[in-house]
Amino acid sequence: MPVSNILCLWGTFSRSINCIRILVVWLTIVHSSLAQITVQKGKVVSESSSLISSNTPIVNYGEIVQRGTLSTESDLLNYGNYDATQGSLALQGSNQRIVSDSLTVAQLHIKGGNVKILEGKLEIKSSLYLEGGLLQVTESSQLTLDEQVAINQNNETSYVWGGVCHRGNGSKFFPVGTRDVYAPLTLTNVQGNNPLVKATYESIDGNPYWTQTQLAGTYDGSPVTITFNSNNPDYEAYAQLLSITAGPASQQTDIVLGSSLLRQDQSRYTLASNQPTSLPWISVGFTTEELQEEVYVPNAFSPEATNPEDKAIKVYGRYLSFNNFHFGVQDSWGKWVYQTTSLEEATQTGWTTAGLNASTTKFRYVVSGRFLSGNSFQHSDIIVKF
Repeated sequence: MPVSNILCLWGTFSRSINCIRILVVWLTIVHSSLAQITVQKGKVVSESSSLISSNTPIVNYGEIVQRGTLSTESDLLNYGNYDATQGSLALQGSNQRIVSDSLTVAQLHIKGGNVKILEGKLEIKSSLYLEGGLLQVTESSQLTLDEQVAINQNNETSYVWGGVCHRGNGSKFFPVGTRDVYAPLTLTNVQGNNPLVKATYESIDGNPYWTQTQLAGTYDGSPVTITFNSNNPDYEAYAQLLSITAGPASQQTDIVLGSSLLRQDQSRYTLASNQPTSLPWISVGFTTEELQEEVYVPNAFSPEATNPEDKAIKVYGRYLSFNNFHFGVQDSWGKWVYQTTSLEEATQTGWTTAGLNASTTKFRYVVSGRFLSGNSFQHSDIIVKF
């Protein structure tokens, strides 16, 4: 390999008791012809303030002190001591792995699209730049942001897939999501004694859920702001009634934190809670305490009526859920003459009695579903034709 590609300065210092070997390395570009860079033992110090680039795996069994910027497209496998508290690490690869029991960097850059995978523990002291691509934190791994870390350029194509740990009090932002969904969480005023809080996001049965877990110190809770995507038709129809809820790990009882809708952009919502919480589960529900929920179906109609409302059988109600809804009409022999699972159709159009046998005068309707509160309903009664 040409000397211009790797410049090394070796030095050996002898003492009366032992011999210390120090390797000082400046790397500019390492070609792919090199299988990997391996530090077997001793100490490697990167003093360069300019960009250090590598497209080959870096494996460390010794000690590395990095004070410059390392930009790599390949795996970084640290099985020794790696100190980059004054350095910057830029990950640009695809399915690129960072493996380390303990690695601290001043800055971390996620670039180049694709997925970068953290296996182990990584702590960031100064800045996290999410410029392109996902950082996947595996379930047994830990990504920790120090108290003063600034998070930059996060968006729906570049965020953390998995858990993020944040240290300290005040406002803490968690750029979390799943493989295909970005759903950041902000703890707007963390209270406690040097808390370390971990946040994750997942979707359960189409509903958004965040967890907040105290890992160290004491955590007394915080108001929260959440942003998420949902195609739930109830959310769109009743957006102003959306509220942030919290609950224990068992998810048996939800506590309504109260909230305001800060923003609704099609199927993307941002909500802020009115109350703090330290409970592990955070989700979304509806403020239903003061709602008068009801459902009603007329029991008579006339095809000859002058009022169009009297010619059809519709469902009337308040705060009906669009999910798990069913409305149908049977003739006197129990045969279905009309069925729909569309709440919009049942309330706007209904059964228009088109093609009705003139000799049939009695029918039965069946309607079932849920209210926004989660309470279910099912009603059935006779319909008479006049």
